[in-house]
Amino acid sequence: MTVTPASTTAIADRFRALAEDSDEVIVEVGPDTTLTYVSPNVHTVFAIDAAELTGLDLETIATRFDVSPREELHGFSGLLSLAQLIGRGPYQRIRRLQLPDGSVRWVDIAVTGFEAGNGQSHATAVVRDITQRMQLEEQLVRAQKLESLSLLAGGSAHSFNNQLTTILLNVELAIAEVEEGKSQKILPYLWSVVEAAARAEETTHQLLTYAGKQPIDLNTLDVTEEIRSLRGFLRSMAAGRVTLEFNLRGWLPAVEADSKQLNQLITHLTLNAVEACAGDGGRVIVSTGTFELDEHSPDAIRTGLAPGTYVCIEVSDNGEGIDPEAQLKVFDPFYSTRPGSIGLGLAEAQGIARAHHGTIIVDSHPEDGATFKVLLPVAEQTVPDAAPIRGVPATAPDSPVDLVLVVDDEDYIRQLAAAGLQRAGYDVITAGSGPEAIAQFAEHADRISLLITDLSMPEMSGEALIGKLRRTHPDLPVLMMSGYSRSSVSRSLVDLPTISFLQKPFLISELTACVSRIFQQADAEAPRR
Repeated sequence: MTVTPASTTAIADRFRALAEDSDEVIVEVGPDTTLTYVSPNVHTVFAIDAAELTGLDLETIATRFDVSPREELHGFSGLLSLAQLIGRGPYQRIRRLQLPDGSVRWVDIAVTGFEAGNGQSHATAVVRDITQRMQLEEQLVRAQKLESLSLLAGGSAHSFNNQLTTILLNVELAIAEVEEGKSQKILPYLWSVVEAAARAEETTHQLLTYAGKQPIDLNTLDVTEEIRSLRGFLRSMAAGRVTLEFNLRGWLPAVEADSKQLNQLITHLTLNAVEACAGDGGRVIVSTGTFELDEHSPDAIRTGLAPGTYVCIEVSDNGEGIDPEAQLKVFDPFYSTRPGSIGLGLAEAQGIARAHHGTIIVDSHPEDGATFKVLLPVAEQTVPDAAPIRGVPATAPDSPVDLVLVVDDEDYIRQLAAAGLQRAGYDVITAGSGPEAIAQFAEHADRISLLITDLSMPEMSGEALIGKLRRTHPDLPVLMMSGYSRSSVSRSLVDLPTISFLQKPFLISELTACVSRIFQQADAEAPRR
């Protein structure tokens, strides 16, 4: 067949007709990342005229239409250098777009780069509307998650029963020792109660995190120190199954992270590595360091993270490795290659990493083990000097007029908190509700130097109580208590310099140390009345 200008035009017209009749939108991108062609069927698929998009650059389009969550931003930044796409195959991303009519659509974008005859880089993109598929997948995930709740509830109930049994047995033994006049022997039993309660607290935290009810409480942290504090627990988890080693750098830049969620992430990755190579010769190494992400590196393109320095937590094993197909699904919820696993550990770990504006990269080859690298952005601030969190003041407060008002609707918590503060030398009065606290304050306003209140109470919340009392006493120091994290508290309260926060559960030593710091700060700023 002889190729003539007429036949070339006919072929081009035929392909253009196919593109315009397709359910997929065809886009051509020029070397300056502007759209040089948008197939007219974009109006049918997305209710946008092709003329509105032609001539716009990718960054403008992303700004105008892309509403994907921040933790999913793998998007158009990787396309801004089209030369990177040539010879690499389609660059594929799933994005969530908000259209001019207000509707939100999920789209699958596949971009292929090519070099034109003039040596310039161009690209062709195929955009497919996958909203219906994503909705069906979300329904399936919800159904699977409900099914997994029975497993989660069973495991949590088992854990709670173990901790409650530990507490009950230790208390019973302590009571028996006291009845026999051997009170000096009860200390080990009481410490066992404290440890069991701490484990129960961690189970509660995991349940709240799984349910999406545990907000992130960000603090400036040293990753190496966080892992050092976990070493004992991780070694007990790996004992008798693998050899667990640590290679921790002495100094690292700080990160902004939730300590409990970071520990949970590390635990998930370590447990995954232990299970991957359990048996004779199994070896897991947990390391910390930094990771330089170059804008042209495959990792930068793959993750969509901004170039720069990241703090890196690396967990590697010498197990069987992960084949390429499984690596694409390894972070999917409910996906697992191990019998009996519900596949939530790695999915939750990746979710935690992305919630902290980082990610997890997996590097593995069959029969050659696997390495999971957690990349977390470097914090702007350094880790503050550790303040003591245990230990009561050595002496009573300086001034005899100091009076602390403790408000909590739970009788045991209110009474025990008051007893602990009185033991530390403070004068304390209590109230079981907001209205009762207001009455107590009216009677003792000239002496009350600190309000300690729970936030979740019937009749009147802690926030409402604080707001009412501070209208007449704006400088009253306040210590808020809550089972939820600090980030769940109203920003108008938590940002005030005279308001502090203590998360439940806590020890008496933590409460008294916090109260001591509040009074020390008040003394430094101005003499108290």
